[in-house]
Amino acid sequence: MLSHAWVSSYLEHRLKPEESWFCLLAMAKGRLVGVLPLVESRRRRFGTRCVWLRTPNDLHTISVDFLVHDGLESVLIPRLIAAIDQHCPDWCGLELRRLPEQSPTLRINDHDVSSGLILREFDGYGSYVDTHGSFEEYQSQLSANFRRNLKRAAKHLGDLRQLSMIVVSGPDSTDADLERFMRLEASGWKGRAGSAIMRSPDLQRFYHTLTRRLTEAGMLEWHFLKTGDTTLAGHLACRVNGALVFCKIAYDEDYSYYSPGNYLFEQLVKRACQTNALSEINCLTDMDWHRNWKTQLRAHYNVYFYPKRLRAILTGAFPRRIWIAMKKSPLLRQIKNRLFDK
Repeated sequence: MLSHAWVSSYLEHRLKPEESWFCLLAMAKGRLVGVLPLVESRRRRFGTRCVWLRTPNDLHTISVDFLVHDGLESVLIPRLIAAIDQHCPDWCGLELRRLPEQSPTLRINDHDVSSGLILREFDGYGSYVDTHGSFEEYQSQLSANFRRNLKRAAKHLGDLRQLSMIVVSGPDSTDADLERFMRLEASGWKGRAGSAIMRSPDLQRFYHTLTRRLTEAGMLEWHFLKTGDTTLAGHLACRVNGALVFCKIAYDEDYSYYSPGNYLFEQLVKRACQTNALSEINCLTDMDWHRNWKTQLRAHYNVYFYPKRLRAILTGAFPRRIWIAMKKSPLLRQIKNRLFDK
């Protein structure tokens, strides 16, 4: 999601009417070595109108971080933060959501950013499967009951006609693959809840642009499990830096008896282990069903930067510090819940 394909698609389709954007670039000897895309909004807080900044983020763009040249993070990240003043001298805060624990941004401290304050907030985990080693070794870690369920589901799937798994990547990907995935997603609970891509013209435009650009960048990969002309399960995924990242998944609930989603996931893990082409399969989120697959967990954090100015501290840093404390303390969390329930 740090790619130009993703960020440019977000900025083109996902900004709110009251938002604008700008991008800071760091250059060294004519080379681009750092990028920070920022979304700007002006809103009132505690009676004061402030400028708030964030990197692109919503339910469909989970995390966008600083993008900097390897080895220059401790130099470039503070300089990019300091450069915000040149474009936006009255900014009150910068927010980056769900940064994975290995993000260099998490190693930046107040000493590195002398003109600002930094707050960090734990934001849950993301699940992933380490695909080093053999598939048999990985499979042996699964519970006996889950292995039996997988075998039973595979046997039932074998009774279906013309069962096939399709992997589409590179220039072979077309809009037809997105259309197939959107129909599959809309057929289930997301369609009924109105959160499916197909239920929103804005989301359709975003994903059409996004998948086209990801295809051009050589990152996009589709996975489909089919029986005849019926698609049972599907993934919208990306390959990047040796990882296969699941961006969206869907399955046909009419075929839930066959556990098509589990079968498709198992086949992809098996394929990854056998080819040694991947280091991990990243699920991005942490869901209950991931436990069956003995996924490993990666902590994620929100990071907030505030300039050392009175208005920024009073309207941004101070309330955020209280909010983080409330989340950590059972007593304060109970008080917060009672206040907000009213």
